[in-house]
Amino acid sequence: MFIKICSICKNDQIYKSKTAFVKACRVNSICLKCSRQQTNKNLPQNTKGYYNEKYIGKNNHMYGKNIIDIWRIKYDEETFIELCKSHAEKSKHIGIDNGMYNKRVIDIWTEKYGIDIANQKYTDWKSKLGLSGELNPAYGKPAHAKSGRGIKGWYNELFFRSLLEMQFIHYCCINQIKIKSAESNEHLIEYKDVNNNSRTYHPDFILDDVIVEIKPNNLIPYHLLKINAGYKSYGDQYKVYTEYDFPLMVNKEKLVTLVSLGTLKFVPNDYERALKNIRYYT
Repeated sequence: MFIKICSICKNDQIYKSKTAFVKACRVNSICLKCSRQQTNKNLPQNTKGYYNEKYIGKNNHMYGKNIIDIWRIKYDEETFIELCKSHAEKSKHIGIDNGMYNKRVIDIWTEKYGIDIANQKYTDWKSKLGLSGELNPAYGKPAHAKSGRGIKGWYNELFFRSLLEMQFIHYCCINQIKIKSAESNEHLIEYKDVNNNSRTYHPDFILDDVIVEIKPNNLIPYHLLKINAGYKSYGDQYKVYTEYDFPLMVNKEKLVTLVSLGTLKFVPNDYERALKNIRYYT
């Protein structure tokens, strides 16, 4: 639940979805009551769009009536039958009969493009909904553990945001390479996006004095602004590794073993996603 204060009456506006809340903040929308009052000021009484409180509830001529009943009274038999057929056809796509029922756009993108590109498309889509740059409350802060659509968890208590990052941590641990998180303000990187908005991001890991960013090879073109900012900030100490720079040693069986040993933990619901999407090659 998200709450925004109406700029006129100062009462709370409650939104069930973040998308609606962000949109309301962007346009500084007012509550329904104030909106109706504003509309009434600009319209003559009893004209189209005028909101009259005396027609609320039982005073409304449509109160307790079904549209089918209205059609039966208003139209001849032939027109009534055609309207009912049209209504029945549209009803086939409601609820569980709808092809998108209980599906999210991220699920459709995952089936169509694969999980890596789907996650990037979802991130880009969310960024268009939110407040940009320094106006964003999350500006300069590491992403929340539950944010994003990547498969997340902990390997030896070190947090990862994708299966590729998990594979990299495993590779470092197997080869006794010291690795720690770079998600701190000490390693914050600032850059400008394509719209010249101020952005920040935190690299993934630190190996001794080397700053490491882990990215699937096919997503590199989507992150060139971030990557270039990393090179400007750290020079040769900044490295970008893809799945072609180290072996992916954890297969499905190994993943199950690591989870059973407690070495590997996932955020809720991501274990099943990991089993489905794990990639393995040496």
